[in-house]
Amino acid sequence: MAEMRKIEKFVVNSRIYNYLYCFFVLRKLKAQVGKYIINGRTLELGCGPGYTSVFIKDNFPVSELLSIDYDADEITETRKRGRQDIIFQQGDATNLKLKDNSFDNVIQLMAFHHISEWKKAIKEAYRVTKKGGCFVTEDLPNSLVNKLFHLWNLTEGLFSVEEYCKELEKCGFTIEKIKGKKLLIIIARK
Repeated sequence: MAEMRKIEKFVVNSRIYNYLYCFFVLRKLKAQVGKYIINGRTLELGCGPGYTSVFIKDNFPVSELLSIDYDADEITETRKRGRQDIIFQQGDATNLKLKDNSFDNVIQLMAFHHISEWKKAIKEAYRVTKKGGCFVTEDLPNSLVNKLFHLWNLTEGLFSVEEYCKELEKCGFTIEKIKGKKLLIIIARK
């Protein structure tokens, strides 16, 4: 994984971006995945500035939320916001320092397109998810937008919907729902 570039940090840390993201993306996500989330321990991969973490904690039945991000600066800034009911920790989605089968839910929203080794991240998500647990993933597949981001060095992971689904199944996940092509949402179960 790599730390976010300055332009990425500027965008994802802006209040305007996060307001629009919460209003347009997360509200729809809640309606589409809410019934799949199991009450229990939840891991968020790639929490960035933590706005999504707060949304997850406030809108889904999670008893404990651990939100990780590779970028230590993001974790430092997120902790300053002072949300005590969420654990923020620096970590690498391709090499999680977490026990096997330890989370009821694993959630990844708009992070894997930043990871060149996204297949490793899927394997790690599978490893830490409990049997019967849910993996919710939302990301940009190999679309024109992602290709442009890749050309401008703003993203590292390129994958098609088919490649992504194939990797989920190869790791052992059963796909329960697929929605979207430009903004891909998948609910998978271990």
